[in-house]
Amino acid sequence: MKSKRFVSLSILSVLSLGLLTGIVTHHVAKANNEILTTEAWDINVQPSVTESFYSSCDGKTGNTLKSALAAFNKPTSTSYNWDRYEAADEAQDDSTSILCLYTRHNIKKNAHVGSYSWDTWNREHVYTQTAFPSSASDNHNIFACEGQINNTRGNLKFAEVKNSGGTRVSEFGHTTDCYVISGSYFEPCDEAKGEVARACLYCTVYYGYNLSQIFDSQDTALKWNAMYPVTPREIYRNNIVQSLQGNRNPFVDHPSYAQAIYGGPAYQGTDPLGPQDPVAVTGVSLNKTSASLALNETTQLTATVSPSNATNKAVTWTTSNDSVATVSTTGLVTAKSTGNSTITVTTSDGGFTATCNVTVTAPTPALTSITLSGNYQTVFDLNDTFNYNGLVVTANYSVGESRVVTDYSVSSPDMSTAGTKTVTVSYTNGGVTKSSSYFITVNSEPTIAVESISLNYENKVILLGQSFELVVNFNPETATDKRVRYSFDYFGEESYEDCIMIQDGWITGLKLGYVGITVISVDNPNATAYCLVGVVEDKPTPTKKAGCFGSVETTSVILSSLSVLGIGLLLIKRRNLDK
Repeated sequence: MKSKRFVSLSILSVLSLGLLTGIVTHHVAKANNEILTTEAWDINVQPSVTESFYSSCDGKTGNTLKSALAAFNKPTSTSYNWDRYEAADEAQDDSTSILCLYTRHNIKKNAHVGSYSWDTWNREHVYTQTAFPSSASDNHNIFACEGQINNTRGNLKFAEVKNSGGTRVSEFGHTTDCYVISGSYFEPCDEAKGEVARACLYCTVYYGYNLSQIFDSQDTALKWNAMYPVTPREIYRNNIVQSLQGNRNPFVDHPSYAQAIYGGPAYQGTDPLGPQDPVAVTGVSLNKTSASLALNETTQLTATVSPSNATNKAVTWTTSNDSVATVSTTGLVTAKSTGNSTITVTTSDGGFTATCNVTVTAPTPALTSITLSGNYQTVFDLNDTFNYNGLVVTANYSVGESRVVTDYSVSSPDMSTAGTKTVTVSYTNGGVTKSSSYFITVNSEPTIAVESISLNYENKVILLGQSFELVVNFNPETATDKRVRYSFDYFGEESYEDCIMIQDGWITGLKLGYVGITVISVDNPNATAYCLVGVVEDKPTPTKKAGCFGSVETTSVILSSLSVLGIGLLLIKRRNLDK
């Protein structure tokens, strides 16, 4: 190996230009906390494979490229043995030492962790083995690291915290270029960031992990891969691990694969195996060209960039009216208010566009219940044909709206047996069904209707306090429903209740006067009969007005006259009483 060289921190700008043969500076510390500049790999090491190793991936992007990598480049013999990391992480020009991942500090190979100290090391899992056991012995996921730094990082996610509340990590009197937010995030030194990002990218392909599971966001991982180019140390390590477990980290050979699969910033260096020829974008389309949404509804728009193997498939989303509809960076549209808005997707390569016209409407009222009303039949005879003629169904909605509907459904009860039956009425609107029920009676014998009625008296005079029975005769006598109700015509200034009392068909005189009683069949309202009742004193009173007070004989003559002439109808005050 070449001899060591010392350089200034300005060499980082050389790395950003992707010069693999440049010397990388690293930072460890003396016991007195003075930052010491040392060097790491600066040899012109090359990948142990050629571009043909990845020929099955040529021209592929996105998940297609991801699947192609996983299909042919799988690990065959992983191991957690110490000697794997003694070999892969050997320090430059020192075959007795390893180079620690996060601090770039050299420690003797045989100084395995027994008790923590500044100069003992352990095996650090980038994707932690407790949370991600599938990769617990994969050499591309495991690196040499100080035992105490390993313990400090623990299960923390990677993030940039140096300028956002992070605390600089110091262990055993040595200040490092690592930063931590306790319980949340860990940031390694700059020289380790690209290596960490590419190790994690490798695990997403071969173990199905998600970058946001181990970084504060996928964007941070893609940024570190792009900003911190591959170093000769990484190439050397990739060669060694391939010889140990049979596969390579493709993101060390082709760091530009990260953007081809996940998007994000373009890699700032040169791929160790040479850059892929870029494939230009020729167009873009959307899965929807129009969408109708109610308030607060969402719809997912998906952009398809052409051709499918285009190198840069990054797109941006905009809305013409964000008060009507907003769109996220992933194409999720959210309705904000009624109106129209145009959602536009634009490709970063070529500026191609596609649009979706979004119309936002007020929410459709939701059906909450139905109400039954109307003059519908509830009594039937055995084996009658069931009908619901006269049924009125009203649909009630969440916004207070109600309307009569006709496209409802009615369950048909069994009419072959007598008894009480349940009839269920249902109505569906907007995918919501509401029901309400009513009962019918099926009689065991046919119902006989009332044709007419008559009374045992047409005119009746009674003394004050006297009673008589007003008998209703039904035609036919076998009529089923013999219920009646009464209507009263009172000839006087007070109500009929002051003149007579009627109870169970018996009439009692309470006060002098005349009352006309109309009896009405409940079954057939057209069947009626009439009786004029007079209440008189028990002896003649000549001085009082005829027709209002007098003897039974005088009053009988008056009642007969009223019956014939009908003059009493000129004084009627009608009152109803249902019995």
